[in-house]
Amino acid sequence: MVGDLIGAFFRSYHNVAAGQDEAYLDLDKGLAVISQHAQSLGYDAVILFLDELILWLASHAADLSFIHRETQKLVKLVESQDVNRPIPLISFVAASVIFGN
Repeated sequence: MVGDLIGAFFRSYHNVAAGQDEAYLDLDKGLAVISQHAQSLGYDAVILFLDELILWLASHAADLSFIHRETQKLVKLVESQDVNRPIPLISFVAASVIFGN
């Protein structure tokens, strides 16, 4: 049954199961694929609302290697290595202010 499901609806996973392809896209390639797909649907832009991003980074503030690694990924929202982003990706990052005593 699973084989039939993959064969009929999830054909791209057949190559993954056979070890011929990967199921994971890196962030840069994934954003390009999202941009291409949205354009194929007739959209003019993709808007990303990154609501918890600052809180997520702040919760790991003591781990400098984590901060460095993850902020390098965030740069890919602006500077792409994959030039095939036919429509723009617009990112809104919600900032939270935490007041202490």
